[in-house]
Amino acid sequence: MKKARGKAVRSQNDEMSPPVRSRGWRGPFAIATIVLLSAAVVVLSFELHRVKNRGSASRFFFPSRGMPHAAQDLENPTGNSTGPWGRLTSRAVMIEPADTILTPDYFEPFADAWYLTDAMATNLESFLRSAGLSTEEVTNLMASAEYNADVRQFRLFPDREMLLNMNPETRATIYAELAKCEMNALQREPFRMRTTSADTWFQGCGLRKEVVAMMERMLYRRGPFLMFSDPGILMAELPSPAERRQAMRTLFRQRALFCSIHIEPGDDVEALSRYWGSGGRVAAVQPLIDSMADAGGGDLDVSLLLPPLARTFLYSYPRPENTVFRDCHWTSLNYFLVAPDDRFADREYATDMFVSNYTVVTGTNYLPGDVFVFQSADDQVIHTCNYIADGVVFTKNGGTAHRPWVLLDLSSVVDLYSLQGSVKIDVLRRTEDMTR
Repeated sequence: MKKARGKAVRSQNDEMSPPVRSRGWRGPFAIATIVLLSAAVVVLSFELHRVKNRGSASRFFFPSRGMPHAAQDLENPTGNSTGPWGRLTSRAVMIEPADTILTPDYFEPFADAWYLTDAMATNLESFLRSAGLSTEEVTNLMASAEYNADVRQFRLFPDREMLLNMNPETRATIYAELAKCEMNALQREPFRMRTTSADTWFQGCGLRKEVVAMMERMLYRRGPFLMFSDPGILMAELPSPAERRQAMRTLFRQRALFCSIHIEPGDDVEALSRYWGSGGRVAAVQPLIDSMADAGGGDLDVSLLLPPLARTFLYSYPRPENTVFRDCHWTSLNYFLVAPDDRFADREYATDMFVSNYTVVTGTNYLPGDVFVFQSADDQVIHTCNYIADGVVFTKNGGTAHRPWVLLDLSSVVDLYSLQGSVKIDVLRRTEDMTR
């Protein structure tokens, strides 16, 4: 058996955070302050209220305020499969944060500055023109430029009209370049939806048609994802707190899967219990599976079969009172625990845990809780998530506040982490579970 290799654990999304409003440009101390404030804003977050399915079996309402969507409209894999996990049904849902925990800071307009390093600023004017900006727009942008020699960084201030009316291709080109600089938090970690149509993102959102049209004008595409990076200008355009709240909640929407297994009397309950009870949890899941079979059969929500911590966090957003940066690696290492161990938020500690306590899985007989480790072409670990069944994973796709814990098809996660280049995946299992 191969032991897990010691690679630095980091995520391309983990170090990104929602922006803070500009307070001035006063050299390296200001930069340090901005970075600290950005990190603090990460913990301003949201909680999802789940409710049970209302209406027909093909419709789901997440969260409790009620947001009906037909499963086939959400462009998520929806279907059935049979395997060691039993008869699995996966259905599409859309989730969003509950109103009661939306933090007021997110609804205040803030400066949409663009940051560029010296290297990025080389031939800046010609780049902006080639991206599709007019001569006047480039002239105005360059006139707004400020340079901080201490940190060797430029800052530009795009005006309202340009941000509202850039065409999607121009925005995509410029924002791809801005994403190379860590200060451009919302170009590096934009609001996003894996969809072929903006209708999927905005359907049933309750916003005025004019507001939806404005938001759609500011969308741009990276691969199979629609992106939005300009909440500051959006908040400035909306007249009421209620509408700003509704718009922000819509931006925070995420696609997910709701999964269940169908159990019939006479099913091999022991085999199902061994599968879902991986990690030494057979005694915890077998009574549930037994009871469903004894009661004449039915559909059992997969979330009820997950370990306590994963079950608690599923379909939720990080809570505002939490001050720990709970990212994908924190999530993967905490999967089997009852209470969270926040030491896993430390990168070095997380790396040591993977190296010393996990073994590489050979073959494809994966079990719930196995860790899928995504690596870039240069062998950097950029994401981890936990396998559940039939290509469904338990994942938090980024450490920021607007990334909830969800069940999602593995192909969507691969698409996300392949945006910057091809990825390869190793699968790890806790060494103590290799012989169970």
